[in-house]
Amino acid sequence: MLDAQMTLMLSYEDYQSLSKGSRCGILSLRAKSGILLTAQRFLMFPQDTQGRISGYMLLEYLHQLQLSLRIARFVLERVTHEGSDKDEVLSEQAYMTLITETIQVSRQPLGLQDDTDFQQYYELICARMLLLPHGLQQIRTHGLSIHQVVTCSRFAEFFRLMDGSLRERYDMQSNAFHPTRIRNVHRQYLQLDRDGNGMLSMTELQDYGKKRAFNPTGSEPTHDLTGAFVTQVFAEVPTFNHEMDYHAYLDFTLLMSDNVSPAALRFFWNVLDFHKQGFLDAFTLDFFLRSLLEKSYAHEGKKDAPSIDRLRTQVFDAVAPVHPARITLQDLQRCKLGHNVVR
Repeated sequence: MLDAQMTLMLSYEDYQSLSKGSRCGILSLRAKSGILLTAQRFLMFPQDTQGRISGYMLLEYLHQLQLSLRIARFVLERVTHEGSDKDEVLSEQAYMTLITETIQVSRQPLGLQDDTDFQQYYELICARMLLLPHGLQQIRTHGLSIHQVVTCSRFAEFFRLMDGSLRERYDMQSNAFHPTRIRNVHRQYLQLDRDGNGMLSMTELQDYGKKRAFNPTGSEPTHDLTGAFVTQVFAEVPTFNHEMDYHAYLDFTLLMSDNVSPAALRFFWNVLDFHKQGFLDAFTLDFFLRSLLEKSYAHEGKKDAPSIDRLRTQVFDAVAPVHPARITLQDLQRCKLGHNVVR
């Protein structure tokens, strides 16, 4: 119905024609068109100077809606199968069971059936990727609602890989849950663990971003962590004999790649606010900026290097905190640059 118009700009009259199903011969689809393509929905789309909307954006909206409905049906069927009702909140364990069972059903097309050892790591990493954006403490305290699962963009990406019919429609190599990409996360840990004891020391973590597994196609590091940052990361994550285990590393690296979720922002806030005073002042920022400048001097020399005062001023200017000398977590959330600032 929309294929011929997906690249066109649609006027409200065109939109109404689609809403009434005038181009569709199936009665059931006509009724659904009227429900989905309302006047209120038309106003939610960006319009050009003539008040028209993009046919492509309309088609994309319908595709995303169809995907959301499939995910909702998928989740509700499995929750009902376990004897729960649709309004029940999922526990951390129930959500992990949903994830692992879904993977096990799809393990053959994903190529996991011949590598049972890696499948265990694959299930663990996928579960952490889906749990962390919601905040582990939040899930353990309040659980996770069905609505949160269904509307989670990361779960939608996971579902596209697990569903056989959807797997053929999307570029799976770019999917964050593709086994090749998950295997690379596992390989990063193995390359960082120089002494092979299954744990990472502070010195080993400082090689984060510099190993081949982080950038298989190039020679430039993806990250160059400062000593001050690594020290405070180790103060925030569980350690054993001052070393980080596999689970702690997984959480760290997944949060490092998460530039969206409040949970990731809060983690790095906790790393920066090492005095636990609820705000970042000049003294706290200088601790990290000084370490950053040392990195800069080592790579580029001191010539033309910015002063610590200039760097601090740039941070405060970017955040524009309510209190001129203190940056709070709320300031970072409000300024929309929080994820960039904390990194």
